[in-house]
Amino acid sequence: MSLIPKEEYISKVNEYLLTHSTRYTNQEIEILKANAALGQNTPFVHELLRQIYEETGLVTPGNSMYDEFVNILKTNFSIERPMLEIAGGVIPSLGKKIAINQHQGSITVYDPRLTGYSTDIPNLILKNENFTENTDIGQAKMIIGFMPCDATNMIIETACKHNVDFMVALCEGGMRKGYEFLEYDDEWISHVKSNAKRHMRETSLGDLCESSLEKFDNPYPIIYNKRKNLNEN
Repeated sequence: MSLIPKEEYISKVNEYLLTHSTRYTNQEIEILKANAALGQNTPFVHELLRQIYEETGLVTPGNSMYDEFVNILKTNFSIERPMLEIAGGVIPSLGKKIAINQHQGSITVYDPRLTGYSTDIPNLILKNENFTENTDIGQAKMIIGFMPCDATNMIIETACKHNVDFMVALCEGGMRKGYEFLEYDDEWISHVKSNAKRHMRETSLGDLCESSLEKFDNPYPIIYNKRKNLNEN
């Protein structure tokens, strides 16, 4: 539980939204202000609010799901290589953390809502556009996503197509080719995992593995590939 006073959440979020109001819809601003007024009793809050909390220093040590994702990522893969993040959000919170941890690599973040965000981190490359099945992945050796909803299967399928590693923190559901999942359930998780395994069978990406963010009250798993030959890619 956060030790930051509720008034500080209200003040910093309102100040941020005042400066960056054009990047959010009126409805989003109302929702963000209302939720900020509740303070933060859990790290598992709406993505837009979570990113503002990260950007304004409202996330206390040990309470960042992005930090934990990076820790899991670094435990299982090298981040010293070109990487892609798909559906990075309005603020590239995860991309920034990865870029700061890299010494030789880079990370390119795709999201049309990045318009208006600027960074002075040289290895953090922002693409204000949707990533599609026709997008050139360039020299990327890994594709990631943090609760990217509808883009989840695209991340997995693109990684398999190009034989590059992937890691995705799943969310409550998404829509894909006639399948509709409106809330977290076994059907959605089963669909994503079976889709990943089906595409991975045709590559050398190895086994499908799973990790957890449950200590942040997040019930959705992180899935990633683990190559049988660790020297590959």
